[in-house]
Amino acid sequence: MIASLAAALSSGIAMGENANLTLVGFVRGKRMNIYTGSERITF
Repeated sequence: MIASLAAALSSGIAMGENANLTLVGFVRGKRMNIYTGSERITF
């Protein structure tokens, strides 16, 4: 899993998909944008 306080670039999203990673951005408390690997995130 890779998490960031900022947005992901399209190149980073493509790399995350190719590497089968979970990529999330704009992480703030219980909120986040999930870009790749959403099936691995549970609330």
